[in-house]
Amino acid sequence: MRKIFFIFFYSLLGTMAVAQKKSILTVNVEGYKGDSLLLIANIGEGYPEKNLSIQKEIQRSGKVIHEFDLKKPLKVEIWVSRPALQVFIQPGDSLVVNCKMNGPALISSFSGNGAQNNEVFKKNQDIRIKSETNIDYTKITPDSLKSFYDKVYREQSRILIDKKDFVTPVFFSYEQTELKYGYLANLFRLPQRLATLSRKPIASCIPSSFSLFGNEMEKNEKLLFSSQYRSAIYNFIGYSLLKNDIRDSKNDRSNFKQNYLFSVNNYTGLIRSTVLPTLFLSFFHYAEDVSVMKPELEDYFSKYCHSNEAKAALLNEYSAYFKTAIGQVPPSFELTSITGEKVTLKEFKGKVIYLDFWASWCGPCRLEMKYAPQLHEKLKDNNVVFLFVSIDDDEAKWKKAIAEDKIEGIHLLSKGGFKSTVCQLFNFSGVPRYMIIGKDGKLLDNNAPRPSNPVTLERLKSAL
Repeated sequence: MRKIFFIFFYSLLGTMAVAQKKSILTVNVEGYKGDSLLLIANIGEGYPEKNLSIQKEIQRSGKVIHEFDLKKPLKVEIWVSRPALQVFIQPGDSLVVNCKMNGPALISSFSGNGAQNNEVFKKNQDIRIKSETNIDYTKITPDSLKSFYDKVYREQSRILIDKKDFVTPVFFSYEQTELKYGYLANLFRLPQRLATLSRKPIASCIPSSFSLFGNEMEKNEKLLFSSQYRSAIYNFIGYSLLKNDIRDSKNDRSNFKQNYLFSVNNYTGLIRSTVLPTLFLSFFHYAEDVSVMKPELEDYFSKYCHSNEAKAALLNEYSAYFKTAIGQVPPSFELTSITGEKVTLKEFKGKVIYLDFWASWCGPCRLEMKYAPQLHEKLKDNNVVFLFVSIDDDEAKWKKAIAEDKIEGIHLLSKGGFKSTVCQLFNFSGVPRYMIIGKDGKLLDNNAPRPSNPVTLERLKSAL
């Protein structure tokens, strides 16, 4: 069953709480292949997050309606295309979102109570998305990139201020906070982002005014409702270490220890409680060996973690990431192929495997499929296996999508959606997801780039 993904964030919007009111979200979908919507609502504060999943059939008219009893504003990501369309809902709204697919492009419009908020919200999203696609990271200088971020922030702020009398005070305050701290988060991670995308040493990616970036950062628990503030307060760690020239980005152990010590020494209360689990999960995700973080994990449990539920959740994450860390032999599985054969990873040892986890109901997954033939053609004379693993529940729809998109490769089915065997084994809760397994049968990349990314071809060639 195809789905559109809605991700709801309102667990930390406590400072904006008002009397509980009914809010209605109506989505009209046109030109999308899906037949249902999956709504994921984050309804719990702190860590671990408590999510409510709601799956609703799209009516024959292409409409989905959902009613909420809200005390707090709600930000929604609609994964009808990539990047996601975000909408803002506050208690009492009756928002109508019209989504029309024009090929891979999404045309959206709004009506109803809350429409004016979302017109401004959408304009600022478009500015951010358009600006990011125009950056050539291989040529831009650090100072030019900083000036670019300045320009985008000024333009977004101007749009918001110009429309102050047309939007609600709650939205204005929310968006003002999001823009400010989104801008600061971009500045804090500028050197690392530029170094990664330009493949240059991080020392050559530091703007001349870098040491001043942190002057506007404040530690204020009341701002934790903002996802961009949470991003900024987290990225401020790496910024501070780099500014003080004590960051070692080449060593998992020393780099993580520096980040951890900075967090426990500079943050307190709810901010520290928010940052530390994020820090662990981020390093778990990218580390070649998560076991090097065990001393800090034990220190966190003994001094700063006061919830048995949080401790159990983080230990489970640690165990799962340990099994899928770079350099590990990935979890074994046996799945049935589209031709009815039993297939395991072990039989491809000696070859490079490009694992593509997807589903027929996933729009971004299907969009990426058109780039797969180009990779196949350029690597056809090499020992590269393209292994497509679907988490569909409906076998007929899985086979239909393969035929429609003309997907070449080895196709396996792991029924169950995000509760499927492969999702549990490989510890992911979103598709598409890509991984690269080397000829020695060990993971080379547990979060590999997509087929549409030019880096993917180079990554696969380097694995041969």
